[in-house]
Amino acid sequence: MLQKIFGFVVLLQAFGEASAICACATPCVVPVCPARPPPCPPPVVCPPRICPPPPPCPPLPAAPPCPPCPRTVCPVCAPRPLPIANECCITCAVPCTVGIRKKRSVEEIAFSSFTSNNNGAICNNNFIRNVIIKNIVNDTTESKRRIQRALAGEYAGRVNVVCAEGDISYVAFTGNFCQATKNGISCYVFQPL
Repeated sequence: MLQKIFGFVVLLQAFGEASAICACATPCVVPVCPARPPPCPPPVVCPPRICPPPPPCPPLPAAPPCPPCPRTVCPVCAPRPLPIANECCITCAVPCTVGIRKKRSVEEIAFSSFTSNNNGAICNNNFIRNVIIKNIVNDTTESKRRIQRALAGEYAGRVNVVCAEGDISYVAFTGNFCQATKNGISCYVFQPL
């Protein structure tokens, strides 16, 4: 038994040397994993960014008042003169007549008779009468041309001239007319409507 004890001591001694070799007097302890660090704190929830309201805009300058609307001045148009039906034949048995259309009917024409001596039936414009008398010469063609040229400036060329030796028989609807005779030549001037 002694031997057994002696063997045990040897074994212990060998073990002690082995322990001295590893420089550990105590058995090696396997290190334990270090503890986890504490968890991160929960993220901080930022409140929504609230900006102060923008400063109010300065008031707009007052617009200048609108100019007054132009007043449309409607020209007062004189009623258009009713056409005059001028019918005449200086040397004929039927006297010259002048008629004015009635307002109530375009087709109906009322004629008032005048004798051929009545200047209203053969002339309603003394200016034209004077031009006719001044420009009648012994030739009908030359007379009408001279009268036309003399009146062209005054009436912007819008006059008709008829000249003949002896009778002139006509019907014309016009507002401005005149017939005159000189040395057997009769000329009739009228302004068309």
